[in-house]
Amino acid sequence: MGFAWQTQHSMSVTSLLTCVRVGFGIPVRVCVNGSRRRQKYSAVPIGKQCLNLGARGLLSMASWNALDSMKPRFFLKLLRVVSIVLTVHDHKNCLKCSKRSRFAYPLSQGEYMDICLIMDNPETPHHPVIAVALQQLSTTHTVRLLDVRTLTGAEAIAQEKIHVLADLYLLKSHAPQALDVAYFLEQHGALVVNSWASSSVCQDRVRMAQRMLEANLPWPQTRSFATLENLLADSHLLASLPFPLIIKSRYSHRGDLVDKVHNVEQLQALAAHWSREPVVLQEFIAGDGWDIKLWVIDERIFAARRRTPLEADASKEDFPIASKEIPGRWIDIVLELARAFNLRLYGVDLLITERGPILVDINSFPGFRGVPGADHALVDLVERLLRETKTL
Repeated sequence: MGFAWQTQHSMSVTSLLTCVRVGFGIPVRVCVNGSRRRQKYSAVPIGKQCLNLGARGLLSMASWNALDSMKPRFFLKLLRVVSIVLTVHDHKNCLKCSKRSRFAYPLSQGEYMDICLIMDNPETPHHPVIAVALQQLSTTHTVRLLDVRTLTGAEAIAQEKIHVLADLYLLKSHAPQALDVAYFLEQHGALVVNSWASSSVCQDRVRMAQRMLEANLPWPQTRSFATLENLLADSHLLASLPFPLIIKSRYSHRGDLVDKVHNVEQLQALAAHWSREPVVLQEFIAGDGWDIKLWVIDERIFAARRRTPLEADASKEDFPIASKEIPGRWIDIVLELARAFNLRLYGVDLLITERGPILVDINSFPGFRGVPGADHALVDLVERLLRETKTL
């Protein structure tokens, strides 16, 4: 008896049972627990039986190749080392194997990979950009959603544990429980875009300001306070504040505080709703009345102008800027930001001031709504990331 497995890249295996039906020289596509994760294998004959891999661990490509030509006893010994139990059993009486459609299929053309979108907004599956990209990806890959809006971090992790680790996770949620599950997935070897670390920094305006300073990127002077109530309790500090100022929630979230204040009385008025909110104060930098919106998908840059939202009755209409008209300085800033924050999908707000362009906000994985070509760019990025995972 011998075993001959060939694979193009590492195979991550979980505690779920994988049943692979084998036959002489017949390629099979492995599906775990109903997932369509597909990797190319060939297997030598083992009669009419199956291999059951009750698996916990990771076998690298080198480890799989090392199994070729090994005697069974050494094969079993190696599997024990990586906490994998191999048994040969009667396929006919295997209840799990009897559901053949869930576990083994003949190979077809193309490489199918698993993609999971982590989200917390019920509109995301219908988003004009995200939905189109997911639909296109689903024609060649398995695409599923992990909706965390009603889950705690622990519940989201438990729900994801029933699935095989996806080839790629797209982190479209900024909720704490989404960050919890992203961290868990990365600790188990998953590829998450944007990463847990990058997304976390973009949610905390204090850490964001520190990273900007370290990278020598243009950013308003920023001060943080445990709560707005604490700020208002410091009369000496209030007397020295250089109004006007921009006040924001420290932690970015849907419906967070972003306002321009001209005096202490306006700060006090905000306390009626935001007294316990951790806040930051930023210097107000006069611009030209426009926000420059820049969206980046793996170094593909899209741009538009929008009236600054701090103006009364400001329009939310975007006025696109052609790619060839984007100034080189803007491009340098957003690409340097990507390197500093390790971002692949992001949006930034830029002000044009007497001091030059100034960054005022970052959004990890925005919706790209109204950005022409963003859906195609997103699909291209996902396909490129999936190709990269196959070479690891």
